[in-house]
Amino acid sequence: MHYLMFSHCESGIDVIFINGENGWRNAYGYLPGELYYNIPFFLAMSVLYAVVVLVWWGLVLYFRSDGVLSVHDHIGLVALLALCEVVLWFLYYQAYNNTGLRDTGLLTTAVISSCIKRTSTRILILVVCMGYGVVRPTLGDSTMKVMVFGGLYCVFTTVLDVVKALSHEDDISRVLSIPVMVLDSIFYCWAFVSLRGVFAQLAEHKETMKLNLYRKFLAVVAVCLLLSLAWVLFQMYFLWSNAMDDHWQYLWVFDAYWDVQSFVILLTIMVLWKPSSFFIFYGAVNVHEMGPYDVIGPA
Repeated sequence: MHYLMFSHCESGIDVIFINGENGWRNAYGYLPGELYYNIPFFLAMSVLYAVVVLVWWGLVLYFRSDGVLSVHDHIGLVALLALCEVVLWFLYYQAYNNTGLRDTGLLTTAVISSCIKRTSTRILILVVCMGYGVVRPTLGDSTMKVMVFGGLYCVFTTVLDVVKALSHEDDISRVLSIPVMVLDSIFYCWAFVSLRGVFAQLAEHKETMKLNLYRKFLAVVAVCLLLSLAWVLFQMYFLWSNAMDDHWQYLWVFDAYWDVQSFVILLTIMVLWKPSSFFIFYGAVNVHEMGPYDVIGPA
């Protein structure tokens, strides 16, 4: 982190105009110090996602005729989008470090990729919470609701993140963040209401295997939510205590946490919903008994 300061000794001069350029280059390149560790971080995430994608699609192809459901293809698509996202961020920070210039096109592409991945991840979590593929083979009337929610979320988050990345207008960012916060609130409420309905349905029909599957998923999501709350509180304390100047080299961790959490949740879904010849027993075979939970979501 660099501080550039000027001083003058002419007491009778009120305004001084200075023309010129200043350039900074660290031993490792042009990237600011607080951003440097994004390079190895996104490289590591790229390797992890590449391994996960290869293993997942290998299992999908291997068990295609035995225990593969449509939800498995959706999970694999989200993993591919996540891989594209982390690769784009790695390329952006690497180019920034090598040239000292922010590639606006690459930055915009990376931001849009992040928004698409974030939207697809939320949709995946939502349809999993609604029992898609395990309790019900289709989403029924909820399909259109999910598509509308996904479209709105993708548009608003893309606009917000692009403005934040390319502009320093804080007032505009605050206004644009309001619909995103509203949509996030709808997502969390919708997901937990749907999950509660799935639990009730499975308990009513005594489907123990599926119930245990969803209990494990709920446990991981609950832990992630508690850790997220603790992380937000820690960030608030970090900023409030003015520790930024002394520990600026750790600022990259604040954003990296959310990427790690997203990876953990996706990996959890992959482990619990992994394709196998046994998974066919988790298929939605009691759909005709769905009853009052056939359509789960906001009216």
